[in-house]
Amino acid sequence: MKPARKSAAQRKPARNNTTVRLGQYIKSARENRGLTQPQLAARTTKTVSALQKVESGKRAPRLDYLTELFDALGVAHSYRELLINGLYPGLLGRLYGPSKRPLTDRDRAYLQIINAPAVYLYFPSGDIVGTTEAWSRILPGAHSGDNLIVWLFTSPVARRVLVDWEDIAHAFAFALRWLAPSAISATRIEELRAICSAANPHFDKMWATSISAPGKPITQIRVQPIPGGGILAFDIQVGQHSYPGRRDWMIYTLIPAVDQGAAAA
Repeated sequence: MKPARKSAAQRKPARNNTTVRLGQYIKSARENRGLTQPQLAARTTKTVSALQKVESGKRAPRLDYLTELFDALGVAHSYRELLINGLYPGLLGRLYGPSKRPLTDRDRAYLQIINAPAVYLYFPSGDIVGTTEAWSRILPGAHSGDNLIVWLFTSPVARRVLVDWEDIAHAFAFALRWLAPSAISATRIEELRAICSAANPHFDKMWATSISAPGKPITQIRVQPIPGGGILAFDIQVGQHSYPGRRDWMIYTLIPAVDQGAAAA
């Protein structure tokens, strides 16, 4: 009789560069939340010793322990998927089915009925595959076929219209460094890095430094429209189409914030 097949949570993930990168990410997230190793370990079922091995990159955590760490640190789901896929290559495809990369007529029709600014975006590479007219109006130059990270660091318009440009740009640079290796090739990462570094002196510093709260998504952006007008605040809603067929890209929709009075603060 063959032994019972182990579940994903029981299987030991293959140790690779993702293990080291994950350990650095967990340590950075813990420190930026002001937690000591004992305090974080107390929020999980594992010991301080187990956490130390994860943070040092000596051991890849099993899926159940990794989930505990993500929950304790409040890591965004989109970040979780990328890190899990790095430790367990192909797992998400087996769980959710194959992804459907090209845009279909149905996908394009869906965008056409959205009146709010919205974009189909590959994360964390930043490749844009579709936008609404409202998106193009408030974020000029960030079109379908372009790259959002390149736009952030090379377009003067980006700094003009995004009130909190530094926070947004830093978050995407952070994601490109820490999360992209689990999703795209090293060649593509280096290509994007070279373009942004050559165009903007802020990029290298953002690439090399941690954001204030890694894994905590930016939930609102403020926009200064061109040619003028007051600052507008938008709440960010992130979704992923799963029927019919899972997509690799996500849809980011900007919904006018209820409290617009706080936008100019």
